[in-house]
Amino acid sequence: MQLKELIKAFLTYGKRDRVGVIAIVLLMVLIYAWPYLFVKKNTHYPIKASSVLVKAIDSLQVKQKSNDPIKKFQGTNNINRHSPSQTLANAELFEFDPNTLPVVGWQKLGLSNKTSHTIEKYRSKGGKFHKAEDLKKIWGLPEGFYERVKDYVVIASTPYYTKTEFKKTV
Repeated sequence: MQLKELIKAFLTYGKRDRVGVIAIVLLMVLIYAWPYLFVKKNTHYPIKASSVLVKAIDSLQVKQKSNDPIKKFQGTNNINRHSPSQTLANAELFEFDPNTLPVVGWQKLGLSNKTSHTIEKYRSKGGKFHKAEDLKKIWGLPEGFYERVKDYVVIASTPYYTKTEFKKTV
């Protein structure tokens, strides 16, 4: 019987213990509810004019205005540049294989120096044109370029893979 009494004494709470647990629970509820009960809603805290945050926002706005692509295009620096449509209109058309055409050939077709080198880099990394529509995949091609040259594309037949025959050895 002594074991039963020991377990009962260990697992039962006295009056002081019950009051302490209730007080701790009430204190936790009060701490949790405090912001909801006593803080005004929709309170905006003003930012000081000398704040680092204000300076960062101002510098981002200035940077965003200077990086606006529409304003850059409309700026005075681009007056003497040729638009892609003017370059394409003055370009000559001839039959070509996009897998072997040099950079100068691409430029004769009306592409910019940058786009011509993009195609050259694509081919140097192992890229191949298997059909005329593959030209559409080149990043930076001017609008309407493919439609203009698609009838002049002549691609030498290159297989996608080489067939290897295996012989059975016994």
